[in-house]
Amino acid sequence: MAAALVMLALAGCSGGDDSGIGSGDLVWTDDPLLVTPPALPGDRILAGTVRNDSLRRIDIVARDLTLRTAGGDEIPGTKIFNQTYERTVFPRNRGDATPVGEELRIGLRASIQPGKEAPLTVAWHARDGRPARIEYGFGSLPVPRG
Repeated sequence: MAAALVMLALAGCSGGDDSGIGSGDLVWTDDPLLVTPPALPGDRILAGTVRNDSLRRIDIVARDLTLRTAGGDEIPGTKIFNQTYERTVFPRNRGDATPVGEELRIGLRASIQPGKEAPLTVAWHARDGRPARIEYGFGSLPVPRG
């Protein structure tokens, strides 16, 4: 994933979203960058920054985000509130839950105050479909064409 994120800086394309429609309290601060890594032509990476336009704090878990096609089908993918790789300091093979503070630090979850921003990166395999939106439970973000 780290190598793929490096490609963000080298080979990006951006464009308009599928429908221009998003809903809810999270909005892209600028057009997110949609990349097809040259070394992985079957993969797509979308990276951008979201802003909380509500009057309340939004707490959200990355694994609860859902990529959906225009027709509503779910597309498997990887989601993280980060634009780089962060190594956890907690072992995953012990069965202990990762503390919330650590999940916030490495991007597995975000807590976004009103008017504040957070990075968001999602990736998927093109063969699984083309997402039109990223659903987050109480709204969605549009995904640009690419």
